[in-house]
Amino acid sequence: MARRAEYTDPKIITAVIEGSVKAEMDAARGRQSWGKLIMSLWAVHKGDVVDKMRLEQLEKENAELKKLVEEMRAQIEQLQARLDGESAYRVKKQKQIEAMRAEFADVLKPGERIKLVYLFRRLGVPPGDGMKHKAETLITNWFNEAEYNGERALISRDLGLVIYPDTQRGVLGWTVSRLE
Repeated sequence: MARRAEYTDPKIITAVIEGSVKAEMDAARGRQSWGKLIMSLWAVHKGDVVDKMRLEQLEKENAELKKLVEEMRAQIEQLQARLDGESAYRVKKQKQIEAMRAEFADVLKPGERIKLVYLFRRLGVPPGDGMKHKAETLITNWFNEAEYNGERALISRDLGLVIYPDTQRGVLGWTVSRLE
């Protein structure tokens, strides 16, 4: 009569262990085969091994997530710095608008309509090409074309001014008044 097969799906494994551990295992296993010893150890410690493997995987994922969190924090700091810079720019721009508006309000009375050349003289700008350049820069940067009181005009709501262009005159001959 033939000996019954010990394993239904046998697989060969190779392992390298310390010599002292092998000696202890040889003493403990007695006549039990290495296969049976390993399978019995697996049956006893299967939960621990699975938990340890799961723990290693979770630690790896945790390290990756920590790295991702650090990258995100760096991005948040960069975006916050950029936002602060833009906010500072807006504050600076608003202060500039308020200062210019106050300056124009000081030299131009409500309802008064004067030529740009006189406005710039009141502001203390010396006559010449510099005055014309300042007028053109002011119009380019601050005014939008629209219709105002039935006339074609350039309006700056920020500065509270209306400029009425005149095709017969140059930029300094155009008239300006406060926006009502």
